[in-house]
Amino acid sequence: MTNRRTLGKLMATIAAILLTCSALTVPTTADSETSSATEAETTTSTVVGDVNGDGEVTTADLGLANAYAKGVIALTDEQIVRGDVNGDGKITTADV
Repeated sequence: MTNRRTLGKLMATIAAILLTCSALTVPTTADSETSSATEAETTTSTVVGDVNGDGEVTTADLGLANAYAKGVIALTDEQIVRGDVNGDGKITTADV
């Protein structure tokens, strides 16, 4: 039973990492040349449930929230605010 639980945690961690990596975007030279706003000038909106901050609520966000709720990964304070769907100040399985 312990091996099964350990394997489950390992698989959840790997899934969360893969989902996080698949959601990352890397700016290209064209992106940086066409953008005249600095990071300080850019405002971001908070989309409830959008844990990874890409502007959409997807399975990637579900995977991150689930892994966090199970204690497998850590999230930033900003990610926790975005992932707190029910407004209780934390991400739990109820938010997932």
